[in-house]
Amino acid sequence: MSSIGRAMQILEIVASEPDGVRVTDLATELRLNRAIPHRLLAELIEFGYVAQDPATERYRATFKLGSLGLRQLETSGVQRWAKDDLAALAAETQELVRLAVVSGSELRFVAKALGGNSALMIDSTSGSNVVLHATASGKAWLSTMSDDEVRRLLMERGLVAPTSHTETDLRRILDEVAQARELGYAVTHEEMEVGINAIAAPLVPPEALDGCGVGTISVAGPSARLTHQMLQNLAPAVKATARTLGEQWHVYEYLTALASRNRG
Repeated sequence: MSSIGRAMQILEIVASEPDGVRVTDLATELRLNRAIPHRLLAELIEFGYVAQDPATERYRATFKLGSLGLRQLETSGVQRWAKDDLAALAAETQELVRLAVVSGSELRFVAKALGGNSALMIDSTSGSNVVLHATASGKAWLSTMSDDEVRRLLMERGLVAPTSHTETDLRRILDEVAQARELGYAVTHEEMEVGINAIAAPLVPPEALDGCGVGTISVAGPSARLTHQMLQNLAPAVKATARTLGEQWHVYEYLTALASRNRG
């Protein structure tokens, strides 16, 4: 693997550890001689993407790294493409609405609108991968795939349990995905975070011959408020928003390509 590839691996690891990581941790995880991550970290520090805590000697990602991702999102067309629909759904539900889009084999949160203040905001967790088996968004996206593909993705990632309510039995998860496929939406009850329930529907462009989703729209809120019945009541609105954005997916792709050309 090239030095650039190693540096990107290091950035992904460092960015996911708020308490920072040690060189030895990186060397062990990446199966490298300690000198390699040490050299690459020094270069990343020089460019301002990583900083070392002098007290703990751990390395942390800087805000420069986060701002790079935010700039990309801000110029990718997300704001112009999804703003009105996310704001309308947030105003109707008075809950947190989140947009996630597919990037390679991952589903990532990119934007949100919140209740009474439904202006579209770049998500504070933007770029973070969705835990597929423990979130409504993940299950909604999986519902657009074949069982074989669902099984492969889940086994690659592992079935960890963020809460005591998280389903980790593969057969039961496949049953839940099948149900989401039939209903057109998925729900979760405190599986990703205790006290939080959610509903999500997939974005599937009409031109997608394989029927695979390109993103999801979700609504999440306190379990005391978003009861099972309330989630079912929200299903038509969530599905309608997902359908609209799926039909407009070509607009997002155009804006993304335009922004890329402008940057070039």
